[in-house]
Amino acid sequence: MNTQPFEITEKFLGSIGTPQDLLSLALTSRYWAELIIPRHIQYRELHLGPDGQTSSLWNHLAERKDLAKNIREVRLTSMDRKWEIRPTTLVPSCDDQSENERNQERSFIQAFQNFEKLECFTWKQHDCPVFMVPYRNPRLLEILNNASHLSSLHLSQCESRTEDAFQEWQILTGFRNLKHLHLHGSLWASFTLGSSLTSMLLRCSDITELVLSYNVVSPSFVTCFFPWLRHLSIYSSPWIDQSSREILKFIKVHETIEELTYYPVFGVRLLPGSLPALKEIASSHDFTMSILEDKSVPNRALRSIAQISINPDSMRVLREIDPSEVQELYLWRYDNIQSIRQLGKIFPAITRLEIPKLGMSLSEIYSTLDDHIFTLSHFPRLECIMDTPIRALILDLKGHETRKDAIKKLANACPNLRSIIFYESQRRTIILSRDGDDTTWEDIGGTRD
Repeated sequence: MNTQPFEITEKFLGSIGTPQDLLSLALTSRYWAELIIPRHIQYRELHLGPDGQTSSLWNHLAERKDLAKNIREVRLTSMDRKWEIRPTTLVPSCDDQSENERNQERSFIQAFQNFEKLECFTWKQHDCPVFMVPYRNPRLLEILNNASHLSSLHLSQCESRTEDAFQEWQILTGFRNLKHLHLHGSLWASFTLGSSLTSMLLRCSDITELVLSYNVVSPSFVTCFFPWLRHLSIYSSPWIDQSSREILKFIKVHETIEELTYYPVFGVRLLPGSLPALKEIASSHDFTMSILEDKSVPNRALRSIAQISINPDSMRVLREIDPSEVQELYLWRYDNIQSIRQLGKIFPAITRLEIPKLGMSLSEIYSTLDDHIFTLSHFPRLECIMDTPIRALILDLKGHETRKDAIKKLANACPNLRSIIFYESQRRTIILSRDGDDTTWEDIGGTRD
């Protein structure tokens, strides 16, 4: 191939979609590395936070269509700068901060026009110029609507919105053939958008993943049928939802659903025989228990269960389900710390555990860090713990050596533990590293948005 004309080589490389496949080819020779890394690997994914969206980058992407046309995925979010993925080698280093907004918008729009092979677009950014907000910029919406390769669309909403924004979203009816659709935020639950949203969903019958905030009076999606639906996450106000009956019927007919997130009003339970393919559930205690108690679906193999409370009745049900596939467990309330330790025996394959109220029950007001570590040691394959007070308890210890000993004790009790996820204004992650007998942890800050 390296004897072919440059245009043919570029066309061939442009047909390779993932950076991983490109890297495999780049490692075969210096010739391929020098061609592929700066011109192709750096032009497949564009993940930017607010600090990364410089004028020089958008000007570069606007001027170099030969490079920008190969970008497959664009994510504009509130991510930390360290998580960004962006081209660097061929981008001019200087950035004209004085460039006016009109010129910035012109480059921004031209760059998107150059993204001819765009497959995935995500926008979850609030602190940005108005022209970067999709439903405030009809030109950007038109480009996205006409993106022939677009199969994945993730949109949140701007904190400030106008009536014009609602009118612009009438263009939603132009989207078609999407396979992954995320529309999360109160804007999408507006009754005004109902008909436009329904029209768009009807044009996307091949959807496999649907994440949607819906109108509690008239949910737009329940009249649609998606034969390939695998992931469904739907959100509304749990206190005023008037549409649970229609939603339960929608869930019933979609037997392909493997992952479900749905928090209905108190007391709503699954219709018997629903969700035969379900592997992951995130819902209220009552709804989740109705799934676990449904005997009409034999051999249900759940991988993730959230959120349930532990009491004698729920423990009885948990002992009766197939424990072999359960890897993730999210607990809300529990009677006592001994019941959590029993779960380690019932579900020995647990790798991810979330217990936000660990140590907060009345029977545990005097529980210690050692008690918590001993409890976690009952899960032999545990790799990640989420939203527990274990981090705060260790940081409250006095003296560096004392904290270091506590980290080592935790690592020894949970030999497979790799990360601790906690929330402090945003989701943050601590990574545990082992080197012989020494164990350290590092707060790597915010996770990818």
